[in-house]
Amino acid sequence: MRLTILNGPNLNLLGVREPHIYGSTTLASIKTSCEEFARFAGAQLSFHQSNHEGVLVDLIQSAREQADAIIINPAGYSFTSIAVLDALKTFEGPIIEVHISNSPPQSKPLSPALGRMVISSQCRRRCTRLANYPKACPRRSA
Repeated sequence: MRLTILNGPNLNLLGVREPHIYGSTTLASIKTSCEEFARFAGAQLSFHQSNHEGVLVDLIQSAREQADAIIINPAGYSFTSIAVLDALKTFEGPIIEVHISNSPPQSKPLSPALGRMVISSQCRRRCTRLANYPKACPRRSA
């Protein structure tokens, strides 16, 4: 299994930015936990973060040939990025959308200005409230 994990804008600031909402866990800690689990599961892992929409689009397009599944936290692009949505539509494997905070379901707008989450429509599963991800997911040992 080849897995690509994509993290959108400002997730490089996890642990610093609004820890009362997003928790104190850093992206580096999440990456380490994902790498450990991938080794346990015998999966190949590609882990990325970008603040730039086009870079995420390029990574999704690359995943078409290099991954069997995508896990994506589109962060702020959840509501605005038709480009990321269109790129995800070209990926034939499963796509799982994750969010660290309790984001509303696609049918409920966060605010009239933002509207609905556009990315959710292309994802097989959606996970929210992962601010304490390393605590919530037990570590496995090989």
